[in-house]
Amino acid sequence: MATSAPDDPGAHQRGAWNVYIETDDVLSLFIEVSRRPEIQVIRAPSPQPYGQIEFEVIHLNRYVLVFAQPM
Repeated sequence: MATSAPDDPGAHQRGAWNVYIETDDVLSLFIEVSRRPEIQVIRAPSPQPYGQIEFEVIHLNRYVLVFAQPM
């Protein structure tokens, strides 16, 4: 049974994430995750000023997930 993220209008307004996950190979993970029909990519892999490469997705259950790798 699928569950949905609790509705939090404030989180939507400030662009809050539900989960931040570090990985060793963010680009390969992006390729794998972006092929899934239930995943909506909202930010492609991009370098961040704080030394991470990140991408961001929304899952079918509306959770916002960020995957990251140190540069």
